[in-house]
Amino acid sequence: MSAYKIEALWDCPFCGTKGNRGRYMHCPRCGSPRGEDVRFYPPEDLSINNAVDESKHHISNGPDWLCAYCGAYNSSDALYCPNCGAEKTVSERNYADLNPTERP
Repeated sequence: MSAYKIEALWDCPFCGTKGNRGRYMHCPRCGSPRGEDVRFYPPEDLSINNAVDESKHHISNGPDWLCAYCGAYNSSDALYCPNCGAEKTVSERNYADLNPTERP
């Protein structure tokens, strides 16, 4: 069996829309940004049926980084914030540091 990636989901803290795909930086229903406090979670079905087609959607392997200037989350691959143009090197916080997972 080959490896595949599952896209995490998040819930909008403003309008309550649940199950937004991780690639969306804004809620598709109300347009609000994900924000710093958003929590990602896996879909209930972790089978290959929910695998991301990487030829259509790029999913990075590292945690998103939080722009020190505008507060936008950015893909780990991005060297500059697409929202304001700030360099990744001046931003020290990322999703994994802000939301550490509990391990048994």
